[in-house]
Amino acid sequence: MKSSNTIIKPHLPKFKQGLCTACILYNLFILSACDSKDPPLISNEQVDQDLGDRGIEAVDQALIPDQDLVTDAGLDMSPESDMAWTFDLDVVEEEYSERAANVERIYAGYAEQSLGFPLGIATVGYFPAPGGFRNPFAPSGTHTQHSHLNARALLLRQGQQSLVMLRVDLIAIWQDLVVDVKRELRSRGRGDLADGLIIGATHSHASGGRIVSHPILRLLAGQFSPALYHRILDNLVEVVLEADQNVRPAQVGYDTIQVSSLHSDRRCENGDLIDHSMGLLKVSDDNGELQAILVNYAMHGTVFASDDFLLSSDATGAIEHGVEQRLANYAPVLYFQSWAGDVSPETPNHQITQDGNELKDEYKELEAIGKEAAEIIIPAIEEMETRDDLDLQVKTIRFPMNNDLVNPDGSFDRFPHGGAYCYPTDGENCPEDGEEQRIYTPDDLICLIKVPEADGIRWGQIVAVKLGEIGMVSLPGEPLTSVGLELRDRALDLTGLEQVWVLGYTQGYLGYLLHYDDYFLGGYEAAGGIWGPGLGQFLVDRGVEIIAHLMDTSRPLSFLPVPLPEKADVPNEAVVIEEALGEHSWIEDVSKHEDGYWTAEFVGGDPAIDSPYVLLEKAITDENGNETWSTFTHFSGKAWSSHGPEIELSLRVDPTYGDRTEQIGRHFYWRIRMSDQFSVLPSIGELTGKFRWRVSGQDPDEYELESGSFTIGE
Repeated sequence: MKSSNTIIKPHLPKFKQGLCTACILYNLFILSACDSKDPPLISNEQVDQDLGDRGIEAVDQALIPDQDLVTDAGLDMSPESDMAWTFDLDVVEEEYSERAANVERIYAGYAEQSLGFPLGIATVGYFPAPGGFRNPFAPSGTHTQHSHLNARALLLRQGQQSLVMLRVDLIAIWQDLVVDVKRELRSRGRGDLADGLIIGATHSHASGGRIVSHPILRLLAGQFSPALYHRILDNLVEVVLEADQNVRPAQVGYDTIQVSSLHSDRRCENGDLIDHSMGLLKVSDDNGELQAILVNYAMHGTVFASDDFLLSSDATGAIEHGVEQRLANYAPVLYFQSWAGDVSPETPNHQITQDGNELKDEYKELEAIGKEAAEIIIPAIEEMETRDDLDLQVKTIRFPMNNDLVNPDGSFDRFPHGGAYCYPTDGENCPEDGEEQRIYTPDDLICLIKVPEADGIRWGQIVAVKLGEIGMVSLPGEPLTSVGLELRDRALDLTGLEQVWVLGYTQGYLGYLLHYDDYFLGGYEAAGGIWGPGLGQFLVDRGVEIIAHLMDTSRPLSFLPVPLPEKADVPNEAVVIEEALGEHSWIEDVSKHEDGYWTAEFVGGDPAIDSPYVLLEKAITDENGNETWSTFTHFSGKAWSSHGPEIELSLRVDPTYGDRTEQIGRHFYWRIRMSDQFSVLPSIGELTGKFRWRVSGQDPDEYELESGSFTIGE
């Protein structure tokens, strides 16, 4: 195995600082009731023999159809097949009563909406850092917003099949949330949208938490909040329905390019292994106007650390923002993760060409990532051909999981329901300096967290897509590069498709996904696995089966599919909103700080309901000397605002929650900060002119403020 001495691992030590804290947090949280739900149990006798120990060749061989084998997967197929599927007794015609009309060509629709996280929520992915903003949502939470967290839905339709690519600014998707969105869509008669739904997390570590009900994942996501869960669930359903309302005739193109400058291999234990594939999907209207771009790439969202105490779409959002700003005409970009489990973001420092007055060094790093992405992606999109007649197929299949299936060799029998942090956490296991690398054995595993039977994960789900000659296969977790490449390459060989993309962090989250031998090399990623050495291979084999079954439904599955579980029994609580004291007004009008940035502060509302939107406006003077104000935009026409990274928002309260916890009314002071000199040149060049900020918020009634004017560069 080659030595890897140039691995770059931004913030990885911060991951490891809290591993011992995991045990403490586990003891605090594990005793609380588990809100996750399980489908009806399927006995081992009902599950056809697993192919795991018969080798990859056996898994990939075409099986002889057998009438006794289950050859379809029920709920997530076409409506007609769903109606005929007797295994899922709850499927009824009413769940398709509002389905979309049959269309012979490609249609597309797009919508986006705030996820609904309040400022103050703690970030996820790292263990909580002390010293943050104490508030009702977290004992040590965020106080700053770098960019707004949202959900973006791109809907494609052909025939009666819909594909809903729902990209969310979350660290991960727990599979129960996917089920609940599907169930809610079905309750509204939109089973067609539920069947084609794919929810993918961008894996920003600067996103919010408290919406994961499973006790193990609460260690990183925080104590479950039914109120926040329902808020975000409702927003996800609404953004899907809005995208459906916006459908129009469209054309689609796709390609895979190679991009090496935006990421790096962070795992030293398994040598230098990285793949630079970036999948690009282009959606345009019949006039050739760009409507949306989808990016599939491997890159962790870890530019910020937990002690930055801010909300941000992080590196994945930087790619979206950077491209959107520099297009000839604005179109939304949706980032879907790939095999990012062992891949860090990389800053292309050659894009940093001058001195700026950014509020944080990380801000300029993200701008460099965005500009580099734009210079690579935009030319590729412009050259891409599109068609309106691509065949579309989508299928989600749920499969049973237990230790005998996942680890058939008995290597994880001491932890039959799962376990995490099974390795020493005080260092890496890198093959450096000529020292022999340690290879662990099953007897060496000392899992600090043992999953009890009541919290065992009994099923998983994978979605497969065929769009023209491109395939997509999801993995519910953080696939390492080797795992993603095996799934891609086997799917390519088996299906004959031109391209296959792997969608990591999608339809669920089962931790890090490693190959068997890689797992026993230890390291952070192996410690972060939750079901032993066999999980990565198990999910790859399932993914290969499922995309093969999508392509040919006469090809049997090796398991009895699991029916769609019922919607979670989560109390329908509302987020508590505290009265905001004082009139909405400026308490500090706009001025230039001694550090060079512009700032102002105003009285707003409780972040439980108020997420102020700050828009930059520029004065335009006509030939007669009349002055008007218009929205200031990037080159593409995208607004310069607090929803992107251009304008930072932060919050302080009086009295503090440390001084008084009762929510009986307090002042909420929102601060705006904006740089005017940039280390990475913006799409419109340097800022010059006369500007002002327009603020709109809700408390609970809508309010609006205009700042005084300020002049830059003149």
